[in-house]
Amino acid sequence: MNKTKQMLAGVLALSLLYVVTPAMAASQQELQQRKNQNEQNIKNQEKAIDNYEVEIEYMTRDLQNLDKEITECNSSIDVLDSQISAMRSKIKESERELQDINKNIKSKREMLEKRLQAMYVSGKTSYIELVLSCSDISDLLSRTQLISSLVEHDTGLIESLENYQKDVKERKSELDQQKKDLSGLQELLEKEKKALEDKATEKEKMIEKIQGNLEYARTVRQQMYAEQEAIDAQIRAAAEAREREMAAKGQKLKHYNVSDVGQMAWPVPASGNVTSEFGRRDTPFAAIGDFHTGLDISAPAGTPIIAARAGTVVYAGWGGYGVMVIIDHGGGLYTLYGHGTDGSISVSNGQQVSAGDVIMGVGSTGYSTGPHLHFEVRVGGNSMNNAVNPRQFL
Repeated sequence: MNKTKQMLAGVLALSLLYVVTPAMAASQQELQQRKNQNEQNIKNQEKAIDNYEVEIEYMTRDLQNLDKEITECNSSIDVLDSQISAMRSKIKESERELQDINKNIKSKREMLEKRLQAMYVSGKTSYIELVLSCSDISDLLSRTQLISSLVEHDTGLIESLENYQKDVKERKSELDQQKKDLSGLQELLEKEKKALEDKATEKEKMIEKIQGNLEYARTVRQQMYAEQEAIDAQIRAAAEAREREMAAKGQKLKHYNVSDVGQMAWPVPASGNVTSEFGRRDTPFAAIGDFHTGLDISAPAGTPIIAARAGTVVYAGWGGYGVMVIIDHGGGLYTLYGHGTDGSISVSNGQQVSAGDVIMGVGSTGYSTGPHLHFEVRVGGNSMNNAVNPRQFL
């Protein structure tokens, strides 16, 4: 297993720690924290998958460009093959032409030698014998002129053939050089093609490796989705158990209303934009959704958040909802303010606050998709299990 898969396996193993059996009896708050962590793991996994897909896309594009270059290289090699083949034909034609010229020159030289030999032999005959052998003076002149003309003609023909032979040799030499140059260029193209093919092979191996990592990451993501569903089921079961417990005591959560504790102030006076209500809601990370234990009120970062009711600050710092404050209003009534801006808390543990006092600024710390306040009302104890719908108190 490569390092990437080991890392993904580590993330999966860590997320498995968040799946608990009923026997482990985790609190609703603990389950929510585990759910938040698993959602963060899923986001990280989604990012890794996106990176793999982008990397494969780029490499596939590079591979297509390499294939195009290889095709162009093959076309150039084919053109050179045709040119070299044509050059070979011309060289063979020149060689045949040279052979014919050489034969012709040899034949003409043999003929010239015979004529010269005849003249040499005739030169030994006395002038009187040559005269006596001729029928008349005209015959004598004709014989002498004929032999001289034939020798002159043969000599000129041989000279012409030798000049032509020289031209053909030069042409053949040029063709040989052109063939050599084309062969050298073809060899360079073959080397370039081999280098391109090696690059393409390496790209294919890298794509195959990344594709394997991508498939593994997708498998891990699906397992995380399944784990998220299991955690959601446990959160629902915990909420239902809480309702049954409260029902057994005759204290169902829905029975709490404003007449029990009095009116509360709206915690973000500058914004009334509620983006998520109390109760079950959809989430992009789990097909079954989850249970939201408060109200989400969106506002620009830094917008003042006030205490909804007078009480004592029992927590001010970083927690399950990022930067958060919890106020005890007495009689088992608590309010929680989450996702504040880092460094914006203006109260401290044990401090007494009045309704309307600024306690911190809106932020997006902790598990959050944007600046907002997570506002909870807890009745019967400071636990997520005691969360009720804040709407009935505002």
